[in-house]
Amino acid sequence: MQRWASTAAVSSTSIAMPSASVVDAPCTSTTPTSSDTCASLRTTCNEVNSCRKKERTKAGRRRRSDGGIAPRVLAKHKARRRSRRAEDEASGGRDETMSKTTGVAVAAAAVVAGAVFLYHQPKIADASKQVVARVQAASMRPIVLKASNGVKVHVVPVGASVVQLWVPDREGNVTDVVLGFDDFQAYVDGRSPYMGSVVGRCANRIGHATFQLGGRTYALSANDGKHALHGGREGFDKKTWRVDALVTTTEGESVTLSYISEDGEEGYPGRLHAKVTYRLQNCSEPGQAELRVEFEATTTEATPVNLVQHSYFNLKGQGRGDVLSHTVQLEADQYTPVDEELIPTGEIHDVEGTPLDFREEKVLGKQLIQVPGGFDHNFVIRGEMGKLRPAATVKEQKTGRKLEVWTNVPGLQFYTGNFLDGTLCGKEDMTYHRHAGLCLETQGFPNAINLRQFPNVVVRPGEVYRHTVVYKFSTF
Repeated sequence: MQRWASTAAVSSTSIAMPSASVVDAPCTSTTPTSSDTCASLRTTCNEVNSCRKKERTKAGRRRRSDGGIAPRVLAKHKARRRSRRAEDEASGGRDETMSKTTGVAVAAAAVVAGAVFLYHQPKIADASKQVVARVQAASMRPIVLKASNGVKVHVVPVGASVVQLWVPDREGNVTDVVLGFDDFQAYVDGRSPYMGSVVGRCANRIGHATFQLGGRTYALSANDGKHALHGGREGFDKKTWRVDALVTTTEGESVTLSYISEDGEEGYPGRLHAKVTYRLQNCSEPGQAELRVEFEATTTEATPVNLVQHSYFNLKGQGRGDVLSHTVQLEADQYTPVDEELIPTGEIHDVEGTPLDFREEKVLGKQLIQVPGGFDHNFVIRGEMGKLRPAATVKEQKTGRKLEVWTNVPGLQFYTGNFLDGTLCGKEDMTYHRHAGLCLETQGFPNAINLRQFPNVVVRPGEVYRHTVVYKFSTF
């Protein structure tokens, strides 16, 4: 299993409208306002205007018939026109001059503003980069949980990821047993194949990146060929989770992180509020450690939810070879077969007589010989779903480390790092080759949203999704 959040400001313009007192004010005239009266008024006005025009015409004729008056009047009119024309020409010249002056001033102001912007632009860009860097640094800063016996867990807000997990061997030597990166940017840019991260909204594969729910068809982001894997192109593993609480008690230390997935994110319906709590318990024995992971989620609309912790374990220590010498035992009598594209067929088969039979402790390397592509299968955990029960046990003979996994969900994806190919440089400059780690992903069944015979993965408004997984470390 593998892979790794813009707001738009809208401004509104206020348009001044006439007040109601103006728009709705009644006419204060006492004149009748019927259509006949209005027509009568218009006729009267036309007649008056016609009479006035006739009177002006007669007066003009009388002036022109007077031998000396008309020429003097005409001369005055011509003089006035010449004076106005001269003033207009002078005014036009002034306007043109002012226009040119204004244009030059505006251009000069633009040049100055541009120069000021260019002068300050590097500073603005640097300030923006500094803000982004501070935000990224905050999202990458590890939160360290410590137990009384020296066990430590490092968690970063990006992907709510476990980036280090230090546990002792039988000699008391404390070693980091999870794969990961010193360069935390790898958890954001897609280099990390989900190492240590919380994956969701719906972990594992959804066939053809579509599902139907409530009479509607939802199209998801296809990021595994034509299928959706681990929540899509930008699943929860690439999101920066908010740190809600850091708690220290006599029983141990814990951190709670949350993330809100908006309606429509990666194609999923409903606004989902997801939380994860990592609790590192104090243990009385020097070689013991217990990390408890608790998921919760609520939604505004019906939606599939399957939150998974995706750590890669190597009990010899991260970067110290492969996991082929580990022994594995799974509390599963059945598994869900897949097609050539790793999509479950909907069937449930018995493990008996197959290389997937880990009901008794088996050396992983010997079983992998029978499965050339490696293990990437969902196992049906025996016992009552919803109750905390054992799911898997892994041992490493040389160091004496032992890991037990307990959970309350129905499935366990057992993955043996098949896609690690030596191109990833992990912590302490270690190269991660094939089978450098193994994953024990407790989960709902893959593609369950499209296979109704599988246990339900749909969470509806008013319901609370809960998933618990406990990693118990000890020595033998």
